[in-house]
Amino acid sequence: MAPRESQKRASLKWDKENMTTLGCKVKREQAADFKAYCDGQGKTSNTVLKDFVLECIDKPPATRTGAFVATVDIQASEVPLNAAQTVSAPAIAIPPEKLNQAKAHAEARREPVSGFLIRAIDETMERDRNAPAASQGNSEGEST
Repeated sequence: MAPRESQKRASLKWDKENMTTLGCKVKREQAADFKAYCDGQGKTSNTVLKDFVLECIDKPPATRTGAFVATVDIQASEVPLNAAQTVSAPAIAIPPEKLNQAKAHAEARREPVSGFLIRAIDETMERDRNAPAASQGNSEGEST
């Protein structure tokens, strides 16, 4: 049954008094990619954006998606790049206490934090490649 005209007017009045629209500008290709992502999640773009806004304002930073986000100031000159590589994001998800440990260790070795992190990633991946599959687990020490 279709809503009555009075119901429509009441709904529009409530929206006008209680709701607002947030917006942002993105390139057309990015908007298309975002809409495709939302479709893949089975949600509308409005629902995905609304959920993110609510997550940002309802939870303390340490409990948001990604658990921890620590901004790392990595200068492009610190990262050894070949022609095909780029530095794409200044923020990575690392618990703050681990980031502080990495900074202290890198400083003690007199190497840039980015170099230490790259080395740590490379060494961990090499160790994991050489480890028996049964002994590999996730970062919390649980078996997968």
